[in-house]
Parts: sequence; C-alpha cells; structure tokens
Amino acid sequence: MTIRHNVHYLVPDWFLENVKVGTEITAALPFGHFHYEPLRDSDHIVGIAGGSGITPFASMAKEIAHGKLDIDLTVIYGSVKHTDIVCGDELEEARKAAPDKIHVVHVMSDDDEWDGEKGFVTEEIIRKYSPEGASYFFCGPPVMFFLIDRIMKEMGVPLKRFRHDATAQPAVQLIPGFPIDQIGMRYKITVMRGIHKDVIDAAADEPVAVALERAAIPIDTHCRGGECGYCRTQLLEGDIFVSPLNDGRRAMDKELGWFHACSAYPTSDLKIKIPII
Repeated sequence: MTIRHNVHYLVPDWFLENVKVGTEITAALPFGHFHYEPLRDSDHIVGIAGGSGITPFASMAKEIAHGKLDIDLTVIYGSVKHTDIVCGDELEEARKAAPDKIHVVHVMSDDDEWDGEKGFVTEEIIRKYSPEGASYFFCGPPVMFFLIDRIMKEMGVPLKRFRHDATAQPAVQLIPGFPIDQIGMRYKITVMRGIHKDVIDAAADEPVAVALERAAIPIDTHCRGGECGYCRTQLLEGDIFVSPLNDGRRAMDKELGWFHACSAYPTSDLKIKIPII
C-alpha cells in the first residue's frame, strides 16, 4: 500500500496525522480484477503507471524476480521529476534479478536533468515499448486514466486486454456527467441500520461512504472505486449521482435502486439503508 498526500482528503489526512512507525493497521486483502490471469491475459504485460500507481507493478515485478510469476513485464512509469519516483529501488532490484523479463521505462514530464524519455506517457511511447499482442494494465491518477483509456481505444486494444485498477473517485469536476451545479451543496442523509436511525450532514461533492465515515457510522468498503460491491447500499428516498467510473452494480441492483456508497453522490436529501457491521 502506498499513500501519497497531494490534496487534503479524509484518508491521507488521517494517516499522515495519526500513523507512525510501529503503528499496527488492520487491512483487507485486495479486491477487484487488477491481477494477472493466464486465461485472460497475454504472457507479456505492459504496465502503465503514474505517481503512486507504480505500487502494484512493483509487487508484480517482485513476484517475477522471485520466480512466482512466469510472465514478461514492461513498466512505463510517468513522473514529474526523477526525485518523484516511487518504489524506484524496489523496481531496479527486481529488474536486475530478472533482466530478461522485467523492463522499466521512466518518462519525466518536467525534468531538465533527465536523459531518458520526456513529456507525458503518449501513444507514441506506448507503441514504442509494446510487443505485439500485449495485455495492458494501468494504475495512476484519474486524469492520466482518461488519457490512457482514450489511447487504448485509438490503438484498438480489445477490452479483454486492458485492465485498470479500480479508479478511486477523483475530484467531482473530473467525473463524466457530474452535475456541476451541485458543487458546494449540502444535504441531510437519514441512515437506517436495523432499528437505528441517524441523520447526518453530507456534501454533494463527496461520496456517500465518506459522509458516513465522517459521522463515525461504519460501512464496509474495500475497493473504494465502485467495483467490488462491499458497500452496497439501498436507496429508500432521494436522488443520487452514480459515478460511471467502475460502476460495478448488477443490472437488477440498478433497476431496484441499490448503489455502491463509495461511488455515489447525494443530489438531494436521502434516506438509505445500510447493513449493521
């Protein structure tokens, strides 16, 4: 797990203020589809990363270096400057252990001292370092995801050959279709848990799950991107905006008004029902 503090937000703010060396943390195992699957993926993975999105590829490289994963991995890693590289030592150690199977391409967007690839991770760079028939994995910031998603379509990469990490919800201005006039609006959420009822404040530009967490109401979240369904919640009254990024709801849930609290935003006062945990 890698936490990077770019902007003020509930989770990174809390971690940096409260977690010290030696703090014990209970965490859930990873959830979602962002892993190598031999029946689905090519035996050569091109991993495209930005910022702290390098974390899963560093883990994948270690598995290859330790002989536990028999694939070739090319990592195309975008950073601003070489001093911003995350997990650089781990990547280099793995590459040296398996130089025929692990290849790392760094791309710096604003570093005059860098002698390698410069600029952004473009279609030209991706094509330059991609073998024929590769599977593509992406992990990085939302703005970069939108770019890479478009490039994959322009390159004609089949959907089964493009995997991306559950896209944690970005600033609402970046979510396609979000009603901009909702920014700054605040609502009340009536939360039903068994026979318990709470009424909490919520901002329209933060997910329902965050409003629950701020109010110290426990809700089980894992991917935090709308994919896994652990925060499945029943909408009893009101209106929400559901992010189209990784909308992992089943068709019947959509029809019956269920939503994933980590990727849904209130656009009116709500009444919801969540499980007791």
